Amino acid sequence: MAMNYLKPPQLKVIDNKSITEQDFTYTSIKYTLGLLGICFGSLILLILVFTNLLDKTDITLVLSFSIPVIIFFIFKKNIKRFGKGQIKNGVLFLKLDTEMLTIDLNEIENYKIDHYNGVIFKVKLKSGKKHQITANDNFCDASSFEEFTDYFESNISNYKNENNLEIVRKKSMFEYKLMFYVLIIMTIAAVGALFYALYFTNKTSGILFSSLGIILIMWAAYYKAQMRKKEK
Repeated sequence: MAMNYLKPPQLKVIDNKSITEQDFTYTSIKYTLGLLGICFGSLILLILVFTNLLDKTDITLVLSFSIPVIIFFIFKKNIKRFGKGQIKNGVLFLKLDTEMLTIDLNEIENYKIDHYNGVIFKVKLKSGKKHQITANDNFCDASSFEEFTDYFESNISNYKNENNLEIVRKKSMFEYKLMFYVLIIMTIAAVGALFYALYFTNKTSGILFSSLGIILIMWAAYYKAQMRKKEK
């Protein structure tokens, strides 16, 4: 007589690393400042050199400004860096290019995440030490780093509740109600200045349009912050 044996349930094996390790791109602030410093220093040096060599001011200015701009765009690609982040056994592991950071979640005093022209992630430890990682939209795709910060917030929230810890999440400036009124005032002032310039002087400056562009970016950041706040 044949006997039927029940097959044991198949266990689904999940690679923990593939779930928790987050790849992202970010921008190197140190490299960016160094590159801008080199470009600015080159600008000053070239102005001094070409002023003595050339008689025409317009050619001097064109050459002096063009070369630093070319240098910046040649080396701009190096501003973008690649990193990995993972929370495991109550520890945050961050691999930033060639640097490895290990942060015990118990040692975190507060953290802050700003969504403005990208993402800025700040962590302050109880020892007073601070860490900051920035993903600027002008130099990389900040969406992968935004996913990492969402992953961090979700994990640290669970860790706080499970271990009864007080880790402060500091609000970004666009999460405060006051920012709405500040933006209203800035918008009215900018639109009023544009109206006056167009109808009473027939002159508009690039600075005015740049200001309007910045205000629009700030409105987008405010709207995004409020939407994310409602989701949480």
